[in-house]
Amino acid sequence: MKTILGLALLSTMTISACLVAGAGEGSTLPRKAHFVRPAAVVQLYAGRTWLWKSGGGYFAPNQRFIAWSGKAKAKSYVDGKWYATARGKVCFEGVWHSARSDGPNLTCFDHRIAGLAVYQRKLPNGGWYLFKHARRVKGDEYNKLVAGDRVSSGLRRLELAMGR
Repeated sequence: MKTILGLALLSTMTISACLVAGAGEGSTLPRKAHFVRPAAVVQLYAGRTWLWKSGGGYFAPNQRFIAWSGKAKAKSYVDGKWYATARGKVCFEGVWHSARSDGPNLTCFDHRIAGLAVYQRKLPNGGWYLFKHARRVKGDEYNKLVAGDRVSSGLRRLELAMGR
Protein backbone atom coordinates (compact mmCIF):
# COMPACT_ATOMS: atom_id res chain seq x y z
CA MET A 1 0.00 0.00 0.00
CA LYS A 2 2.84 2.42 0.87
CA THR A 3 4.46 1.69 -2.49
CA ILE A 4 1.25 2.48 -4.40
CA LEU A 5 0.76 5.72 -2.45
CA GLY A 6 4.41 6.61 -2.99
CA LEU A 7 4.17 6.01 -6.74
CA ALA A 8 0.93 7.99 -6.95
CA LEU A 9 2.52 10.90 -5.07
CA LEU A 10 5.67 10.76 -7.20
CA SER A 11 3.71 10.73 -10.47
CA THR A 12 1.54 13.64 -9.26
CA MET A 13 4.65 15.62 -8.30
CA THR A 14 6.26 14.85 -11.68
CA ILE A 15 3.17 15.91 -13.61
CA SER A 16 2.90 19.10 -11.52
CA ALA A 17 6.57 19.90 -12.04
CA CYS A 18 6.19 19.47 -15.80
CA LEU A 19 3.14 21.71 -15.86
CA VAL A 20 4.81 24.44 -13.81
CA ALA A 21 7.99 24.13 -15.83
CA GLY A 22 5.94 24.56 -18.97
CA ALA A 23 7.02 21.31 -20.54
CA GLY A 24 6.19 21.17 -24.20
CA GLU A 25 7.21 22.59 -27.53
CA GLY A 26 8.32 26.21 -27.58
CA SER A 27 8.22 26.46 -23.81
CA THR A 28 10.20 29.28 -22.19
CA LEU A 29 8.58 29.17 -18.75
CA PRO A 30 11.14 29.14 -15.92
CA ARG A 31 10.87 26.34 -13.34
CA LYS A 32 10.41 28.90 -10.56
CA ALA A 33 7.29 30.37 -12.21
CA HIS A 34 4.04 30.13 -10.24
CA PHE A 35 0.39 31.02 -10.69
CA VAL A 36 -0.56 34.68 -10.75
CA ARG A 37 -3.17 35.52 -8.10
CA PRO A 38 -6.59 36.58 -9.42
CA ALA A 39 -6.22 40.09 -7.96
CA ALA A 40 -2.93 40.53 -9.83
CA VAL A 41 -4.51 39.33 -13.10
CA VAL A 42 -7.35 41.82 -12.59
CA GLN A 43 -4.77 44.54 -11.94
CA LEU A 44 -3.06 43.72 -15.27
CA TYR A 45 -6.28 44.10 -17.30
CA ALA A 46 -9.01 46.10 -15.53
CA GLY A 47 -9.68 49.48 -17.10
CA ARG A 48 -7.37 48.79 -20.04
CA THR A 49 -7.71 48.21 -23.76
CA TRP A 50 -5.63 45.48 -25.40
CA LEU A 51 -4.72 46.95 -28.77
CA TRP A 52 -4.62 44.41 -31.60
CA LYS A 53 -3.28 44.69 -35.13
CA SER A 54 -6.83 45.36 -36.29
CA GLY A 55 -9.09 46.37 -33.40
CA GLY A 56 -8.88 45.80 -29.68
CA GLY A 57 -10.62 44.60 -26.55
CA TYR A 58 -11.57 46.67 -23.50
CA PHE A 59 -11.59 45.06 -20.04
CA ALA A 60 -13.97 47.28 -18.08
CA PRO A 61 -13.53 47.39 -14.28
CA ASN A 62 -17.08 45.99 -13.91
CA GLN A 63 -16.05 42.79 -15.81
CA ARG A 64 -17.71 43.86 -19.08
CA PHE A 65 -15.66 43.00 -22.16
CA ILE A 66 -16.19 44.80 -25.46
CA ALA A 67 -14.11 44.38 -28.57
CA TRP A 68 -13.99 44.71 -32.32
CA SER A 69 -11.67 43.12 -34.79
CA GLY A 70 -11.02 42.80 -38.49
CA LYS A 71 -10.98 44.95 -41.60
CA ALA A 72 -13.53 45.86 -44.28
CA LYS A 73 -16.22 43.20 -44.62
CA ALA A 74 -14.48 40.87 -42.14
CA LYS A 75 -15.13 43.13 -39.13
CA SER A 76 -16.78 41.69 -36.04
CA TYR A 77 -17.57 42.82 -32.51
CA VAL A 78 -18.53 41.43 -29.11
CA ASP A 79 -20.20 42.75 -25.98
CA GLY A 80 -19.59 40.18 -23.27
CA LYS A 81 -17.73 39.66 -20.01
CA TRP A 82 -14.24 38.95 -18.75
CA TYR A 83 -12.92 37.36 -15.57
CA ALA A 84 -9.80 36.15 -13.80
CA THR A 85 -9.52 32.64 -12.39
CA ALA A 86 -7.87 31.32 -9.24
CA ARG A 87 -5.11 29.71 -11.33
CA GLY A 88 -3.87 32.79 -13.19
CA LYS A 89 -6.09 32.89 -16.25
CA VAL A 90 -7.91 35.79 -17.84
CA CYS A 91 -10.88 34.83 -19.99
CA PHE A 92 -13.22 36.86 -22.15
CA GLU A 93 -16.40 35.58 -23.67
CA GLY A 94 -19.47 36.65 -25.54
CA VAL A 95 -21.28 36.38 -28.82
CA TRP A 96 -19.26 37.82 -31.69
CA HIS A 97 -21.33 39.53 -34.37
CA SER A 98 -20.33 39.98 -37.99
CA ALA A 99 -22.11 40.85 -41.22
CA ARG A 100 -22.35 37.13 -42.03
CA SER A 101 -23.10 35.42 -38.73
CA ASP A 102 -23.12 35.52 -34.94
CA GLY A 103 -21.40 33.01 -32.70
CA PRO A 104 -20.29 32.49 -29.10
CA ASN A 105 -16.61 32.47 -28.26
CA LEU A 106 -14.51 31.94 -25.13
CA THR A 107 -10.83 32.95 -25.21
CA CYS A 108 -8.47 32.43 -22.26
CA PHE A 109 -4.86 33.29 -21.56
CA ASP A 110 -2.82 31.62 -18.84
CA HIS A 111 -0.32 33.64 -16.76
CA ARG A 112 2.65 32.69 -14.59
CA ILE A 113 5.05 34.90 -12.68
CA ALA A 114 8.75 34.44 -12.00
CA GLY A 115 10.22 37.22 -9.91
CA LEU A 116 8.63 40.33 -11.44
CA ALA A 117 8.37 38.89 -14.96
CA VAL A 118 4.97 37.74 -16.22
CA TYR A 119 4.64 34.90 -18.75
CA GLN A 120 1.57 34.26 -20.86
CA ARG A 121 0.19 31.66 -23.25
CA LYS A 122 -3.07 31.39 -25.15
CA LEU A 123 -5.13 28.42 -24.11
CA PRO A 124 -5.64 25.61 -24.78
CA ASN A 125 -2.16 24.91 -26.16
CA GLY A 126 -0.30 28.09 -27.05
CA GLY A 127 3.39 28.39 -26.26
CA TRP A 128 4.61 30.37 -23.27
CA TYR A 129 6.20 33.76 -23.95
CA LEU A 130 7.46 36.63 -21.83
CA PHE A 131 4.42 38.92 -21.62
CA LYS A 132 5.86 41.56 -19.28
CA HIS A 133 9.51 41.87 -18.30
CA ALA A 134 10.45 42.87 -14.75
CA ARG A 135 11.45 46.25 -16.20
CA ARG A 136 9.62 47.92 -19.07
CA VAL A 137 10.80 46.58 -22.43
CA LYS A 138 9.63 48.17 -25.67
CA GLY A 139 8.53 44.94 -27.41
CA ASP A 140 6.47 43.47 -24.54
CA GLU A 141 2.92 42.42 -25.42
CA TYR A 142 1.90 44.00 -22.10
CA ASN A 143 2.62 47.43 -23.61
CA LYS A 144 -0.38 46.90 -25.91
CA LEU A 145 -2.59 47.11 -22.80
CA VAL A 146 -3.27 50.84 -22.59
CA ALA A 147 -5.29 52.72 -20.00
CA GLY A 148 -8.90 53.53 -20.78
CA ASP A 149 -11.56 52.50 -23.25
CA ARG A 150 -10.26 52.74 -26.81
CA VAL A 151 -12.96 50.42 -28.18
CA SER A 152 -16.42 51.89 -27.56
CA SER A 153 -16.41 54.47 -30.36
CA GLY A 154 -15.30 51.95 -32.99
CA LEU A 155 -17.77 49.40 -31.63
CA ARG A 156 -20.69 51.84 -31.95
CA ARG A 157 -19.72 52.69 -35.52
CA LEU A 158 -19.53 49.00 -36.38
CA GLU A 159 -22.91 48.24 -34.77
CA LEU A 160 -24.52 51.07 -36.76
CA ALA A 161 -22.87 49.96 -39.98
CA MET A 162 -24.31 46.47 -39.41
CA GLY A 163 -27.72 47.90 -38.62
CA ARG A 164 -27.82 46.68 -35.03
